[in-house]
Amino acid sequence: KGLIAVKKPVFPFNKFPQQNIFLSPEMKSTGEAIGFDNKLGSAFAKAEFSAGANLPTSGTVFISVNENDKIKSTAIARDFEDLGFNIIATSGTSKFLNANGVFSKSIFKVGEGRPSIVDEVKSRRNNNGAKIICH
Repeated sequence: KGLIAVKKPVFPFNKFPQQNIFLSPEMKSTGEAIGFDNKLGSAFAKAEFSAGANLPTSGTVFISVNENDKIKSTAIARDFEDLGFNIIATSGTSKFLNANGVFSKSIFKVGEGRPSIVDEVKSRRNNNGAKIICH
């Protein structure tokens, strides 16, 4: 099987954490990193690592997909579950995952109720009190 390449831009807020995080039209990346492997996940991890990011090894993953992609998301969710991650998902996605053997807790979409996924991300905490890391 051939090599897979994942290219990742490195933005100023990655190199200069004290800077404003909002991208302006003139903002450009300050570099890029690339990861090569014969598996997508490993290539992605290598690109993230070379860009200076540390991928979490525990915590919570949020999944929300449309009806057509639910079947594809099951294998990805199962992989995260096998690695020990907690899974939260919007109600339709959560029902689908649970029906297919992947445990997930349901969380509201924005406008459906509180706390919503935005509330969870803003508070940087999930239902178990673990920090949510956004990538």
